[in-house]
Amino acid sequence: MITQDKIDEILQTAILEDVIGGFDKLTQAGISHYCTCPVCGKKGKSKGLSVNPVKKVFKCFSCDFSGNNAITYLCEAQNMTYPEALKYLAEKYNIVIEEIKKGPQKKDKAKKKTFRDIQLASSGLSDADQKIFIPVPENDIEYTSSNTLKQIDIFESGTRNQYFQLVKGDDMIIWYYDLEGNQITYQKPKGGKMEALYRMRWQNPELHTDVSGRARKYESPYKSGSHLFIPEPLRKAYQEGRQFKRLYLQEGEKKAWKACLHGMMSVGVMGIQNIANKKELPYDFELIIKRCGVTEVIFLLDSDWDHLNNVLKPGMRVDQRPWSFFHAIKNFKEYFKTFANQGVYLEIYFGYLLSKEKGIDDLLNGSLKGKEKCLYDDFETSINTKEGKGEFVQLHKISTTVDLKLMELWKLHSATEFAEKYKEDLIGLAEFQIGKHKWKFDEEGKLASTQPLEEDEQFYEKTIKKNKDGDSFETYTFSYIDSYNFLQRRGFGRIMINNSTYIFARIQNNIIETWEPGQIKDFVVEFAYEICLPAERKKVMNMLYRGA
Repeated sequence: MITQDKIDEILQTAILEDVIGGFDKLTQAGISHYCTCPVCGKKGKSKGLSVNPVKKVFKCFSCDFSGNNAITYLCEAQNMTYPEALKYLAEKYNIVIEEIKKGPQKKDKAKKKTFRDIQLASSGLSDADQKIFIPVPENDIEYTSSNTLKQIDIFESGTRNQYFQLVKGDDMIIWYYDLEGNQITYQKPKGGKMEALYRMRWQNPELHTDVSGRARKYESPYKSGSHLFIPEPLRKAYQEGRQFKRLYLQEGEKKAWKACLHGMMSVGVMGIQNIANKKELPYDFELIIKRCGVTEVIFLLDSDWDHLNNVLKPGMRVDQRPWSFFHAIKNFKEYFKTFANQGVYLEIYFGYLLSKEKGIDDLLNGSLKGKEKCLYDDFETSINTKEGKGEFVQLHKISTTVDLKLMELWKLHSATEFAEKYKEDLIGLAEFQIGKHKWKFDEEGKLASTQPLEEDEQFYEKTIKKNKDGDSFETYTFSYIDSYNFLQRRGFGRIMINNSTYIFARIQNNIIETWEPGQIKDFVVEFAYEICLPAERKKVMNMLYRGA
């Protein structure tokens, strides 16, 4: 009989797509991988077995064979017994197992691993790594030692009850401390008292949804603001005035801490859109950059930086996630350029991992475990090459990059190019929206509009004229009656309100939304941009921007 600790270790180590790929060749399309279903034999993106490495699940679209771990796959697809599956995985991942004999056994007094322990281990962090020493608060009556410092956990087991109180439990609490080692606080809404800042990492995100019903992995106290997470190695470097030229920004506390342990000084941000608070960079950035002599700043994204949403549904807008990443990088660039006003000139980069592992902690604790310096060296190589490409990372120098060039990385500058980039993800949808326009891939695999302009909706028209020398040239004119038809058939109209005045509105899916005239004009302009041929786009846009 194999001990429970070993079973847990095997489950945590086994990589689902790696195990399944050992029995059948996987084909990647977007986030997911596909292969022939071992149960029903069907294959293909919409029929066979789909493996999602992010959610760590597999499912067949034809027979509903599914599961969420490698042992389920081995037992049900490869006809292994439970012990055989465990031994197979142990051998595959070089895990030494010691079987205990059946019969009367002494109770196992080993401490059961908490969710917090599992989270730390998955990022390659030990319990000792995350402990810090802080000054003993004057009002800490529970601390009886004569020492002026006490050791605490930054990542702590616990949870939050329905009264928003922190209590014992099996979620993870992440505490925030500033560069001087003081606990960060926030003021509770409506003039409440100051409270210590923390973030919850929920073990079961589906039980903690936001207003739109989406599961939340992380949650901060209501209106506590956006704050930087400072790992202890960076805090020590700052306090000692150590010099390092490069500062990394990463989404997530564990990633930043793990990177710091291997010489890549990092701060953690609560989300890609949370670099600044109220459109101002936290003062900590200025302190670190000036005291430690930082000359390069890198915003490092995960390997799924350009993926679409995990779940795509017919009719939904599919470019929202790429737009979110674009705006995050754009804001990052603009915020850090303001240091030039203080005489501090920074080289600004954004980068992403090229590995199969999602985050930097996954990479350092995965294929680079025991050779972590390779990643440090790879950053040195990448940043000094013209293409910015290394073995594990891709960097883009964006200090002077215009927004259009950034948009091109996600193909956001063109609906047709965007659709082609993500064709494998979108081709199975009956309809999808990019920007203001709806599209589909037809039976021949060609992109087609699901909102084609009828003859009496062509609100711009090309005509050929001749100049005084007899040379032909193209000109574009705007048709008001056709634009009226175009807008009316897309749900736009006027509504009379109580004082006998009118407001503009749009009806979609039985929902009425009010629109300002400027918003309607933007809708027409963006629609035209998306459906224009590239060769005529500039002239059409000039005509529309002139005021039509």
